[in-house]
Amino acid sequence: MNQIGYRLMERHRYEDARKVFYANMQAFPKSANTYDSYAEAHLRTGDFETARKYYSKARLVTLAGDFNGWNPLSLPFTRHNGEWICRVGLEPGRYEYKLIIDGVWTPDPENPEVTVNEGNINSVLVVE
Repeated sequence: MNQIGYRLMERHRYEDARKVFYANMQAFPKSANTYDSYAEAHLRTGDFETARKYYSKARLVTLAGDFNGWNPLSLPFTRHNGEWICRVGLEPGRYEYKLIIDGVWTPDPENPEVTVNEGNINSVLVVE
């Protein structure tokens, strides 16, 4: 079902993708990947609140970007008071990054600033 949902998103049929991902989530409620896919469909249409709600069901969140060679394991988040936290010291500059939520790479649902390159969406962080 997940593959069908992602194919629908590739065709910009986000409402249909959400329906497929929702059915998948209902069929496999213990799979964090189903929640992540449903959240991503909402993220891509700008529904950040719903995306945030379903991303919160994740079990492992890490950070990767051009600041760490896109290493998905070097910067893990920790859960503190119901929020995911990751601290990283960065020099002033512009950085592209993604969150890795239970193994799935995704833009940051809290950050609307993104770059799009050949269909790849990265969040953008500017450190002054």
